[in-house]
Parts: sequence; structure tokens; C-alpha cells
Amino acid sequence: MNEKLGSPVSDTKRGPISAEQLEHHYNAHFNAYRFRLREIRARLLKADTSYNVLAFNMLRVLKKEEAQVMNSVVLHNNYFASLGAGQTQPSPGLVNMMIRDFGSLEEWLEQFIALGLGSRGWVMLVFDLCEGKLSNYIADDNAEAIWLTFPLLVLDIYEHAFQMDYKSDKKEYITRFVNNIDWGNVNYNFDTAGEIYKIVAVWKEKV
Repeated sequence: MNEKLGSPVSDTKRGPISAEQLEHHYNAHFNAYRFRLREIRARLLKADTSYNVLAFNMLRVLKKEEAQVMNSVVLHNNYFASLGAGQTQPSPGLVNMMIRDFGSLEEWLEQFIALGLGSRGWVMLVFDLCEGKLSNYIADDNAEAIWLTFPLLVLDIYEHAFQMDYKSDKKEYITRFVNNIDWGNVNYNFDTAGEIYKIVAVWKEKV
């Protein structure tokens, strides 16, 4: 559990986050969750399936922990990929969909920031694969998730993500984050989600 893998992003991409903050975040939280996920899945291979008392069921406990930890790993991966240095822009296709679903890019951003200020865990811009639209969601807990959505942009609001650099100034952290988004990564996620949506649309017609 003490293995360190260094910083998850290059110095040119980390934007508003110091190297020290990123290394702490990556190793003490993200990397620890990755090892924990391996441990949980190893235990699941040997979990007793015959003891089905609801009051205490180790299989149930392990599966709930697996969901919690796996979501954390996925969201952290997307958060680190979302960090940039303010040198990219959202694609025309993404902007057009933001205008359709939020009214304007500015209105999307206003809501995203407001959700960040009010959230305890995560803020996500996602592509809804059922409805073919963009939405902002929050998750105050790693186990919270909206099924059949594809994360395009993820902001970590847990204090461990920014406290070394910004102390308790969450607003400044969020402002610096949104001004340094890696839109190239978001655009790639948007294009990927669009292709998946086409497949889901065909699937929905058959179910």
C-alpha cells in the first residue's frame, strides 16, 4: 500500500494545482483506492455466498465497498485528465450542445460553479446516453452515480484535492480549475460519448 507512482499529470498540464498537491492527492487517495479495489476483488473471490442474513452479510459489504471504491477510481481518473493549462477551447459541436441544453456556455459554467460551491464530493458534466443530452450532476459520496451517463468533465471537491494549495478557499480553487480545463480531453470524451450514444439508441429500440 505504500507504493508511490509520482504525479499523474505533467508540469505543463497541471495548471492551477501544485506538484506537491497533486502528488499527495494521487498517492494518498487515488493510488490507495486502486490498491483497495484490488484487495476487495480478491476477497470477493472467496466470499461466503451461503450466509444471507440481511443484518450482516459480508458479501453485501464487499460489493457496496467495491462500488464506492471503483467509482472513486473512475472519477479520479477523469479529474486528473480534466486538468489543463488554459490553452484549449471546447469544440464547436460541444458548444452547440451546451447552448441547446443549458442556454449558453456561460450558463453551463454558472451552474457548474454553483454546484461545486454546494457539493461535498464531485461535480460532473456528463453526456446522458439515454436522452442524448448534456447534464451537470453532483455526488456527495463516491457511491452515488447516474446510470448510462458518460463523464466529460470531472471536478473533485473533496478538501484533499485542494487544501494544500488553497486552504479553505474553495471558490478560488473552482475558479482556477474552470479557467484551466483541458478542453482537448473534454472534446475527446464528447466525441466518444456521441459514438456510444448511437449504439445505445439502437439498443433502446430493441428492449
